[in-house]
Amino acid sequence: MIERTVEDCLELLVGLQDSTPDKFKLKNEDYTILTSIARQVYKGVGLTDRQYELIKTKLISYQEMFDFELTSSLDVLRIPIRKLNREKTIQLVSFETGTVIAVRFIFNKRLISQIEKVKHEATEHSYSSIDKVHYFPFNEHNMFCVIKNFKNSNFDIEPDLLTYFNKVEAMHNNKEDHIPGIYSFKLKNLSDSAIKFMVSSIGEPSKENLAIYNDRKNQLGLHYFEQEELEQSLNALTILSKKIVTRTTHNVIVSPLVYPIERVLESLLELNRFPLLVILPTTAPLDGLLSVHKGLTNIFFKEDMSVLFRTDNNNNGKEFNEYIKDNQLNNPLDNSTKVVYINNSKFPKPLLKSTWKPSAVLTIGSQRMNSKVDSYASCLDLIIHYDTDLSPFNRIKTDTL
Repeated sequence: MIERTVEDCLELLVGLQDSTPDKFKLKNEDYTILTSIARQVYKGVGLTDRQYELIKTKLISYQEMFDFELTSSLDVLRIPIRKLNREKTIQLVSFETGTVIAVRFIFNKRLISQIEKVKHEATEHSYSSIDKVHYFPFNEHNMFCVIKNFKNSNFDIEPDLLTYFNKVEAMHNNKEDHIPGIYSFKLKNLSDSAIKFMVSSIGEPSKENLAIYNDRKNQLGLHYFEQEELEQSLNALTILSKKIVTRTTHNVIVSPLVYPIERVLESLLELNRFPLLVILPTTAPLDGLLSVHKGLTNIFFKEDMSVLFRTDNNNNGKEFNEYIKDNQLNNPLDNSTKVVYINNSKFPKPLLKSTWKPSAVLTIGSQRMNSKVDSYASCLDLIIHYDTDLSPFNRIKTDTL
């Protein structure tokens, strides 16, 4: 007599082993789970303890379809029970690359839904399919997202993380006492020197300049604004300026098909985003120089602009160099310079040696940049790519305005 295992019985039931056609008929409510587990064991993956108990119960309900007694087979396994780590833990783990928050749990639909929410909110995420652990870089934001979403789901949470979370939650619930921001047009929870710098640069917070404060929030470390007051300030801006202020990333794409260059320059003026660094393409830089220079001619003196590169004196290059000379744009760079033009392929030494700092970057066309140019520009909190699309070489997160 052939000894049948519980896996054999399951495979017979779902049709993975030879059987008389139409002998077995699964109930609709059992079909998905039984066929899924049967395929698992057919591939050589053992049952978990809970799957084993479920299969035994289900098989008994189909006893009348089998031509042999199931009882003896239910205690015989072809593959040893697969042990799962059912721990649900949240803890700090240190790797060579830094400290991370490790969230461990086995498959659970409700917890999967929660982890998807955390992944959407967190700054970064990775997952080990072998260890069944989700990893998030350890920072205040990620920690708050993780603990907030899992603290009521019976996880074993590292005590230091809970302590940290409780402090951050208290700050979150009492923003005006802790979080740097502007409350009723008052700068709060900032050092005296920071407040002095902001007021000297922008002015005392008011309806007229609150949008400008918001535009520089990442640069200034401001994390809270009264929404009604902010909306009033934003409503006074042009459409493009409002979109720039409410961007979610440092890099934005502004299409020439939607906004002429004059509108872009108007927004930069409205948001007080000068001095400005303009990055021209190596190929045909004259077109970009012409459009930006003409847009700013009646706004800044020629002494306020400086082109820090030249092109080879071929036909097009000669015209570019002559335009600089004819319009007196070959001015030395100093801290009073309002607009500096460079190209995307070389970082000029005068800029490297100077103490001049731009407030924003305008790239004419979305182009691949020299690494030094890219490093210099990427430190700023507003980079406008004036093009219809982002270059495939620029693998950065952007807002399309």
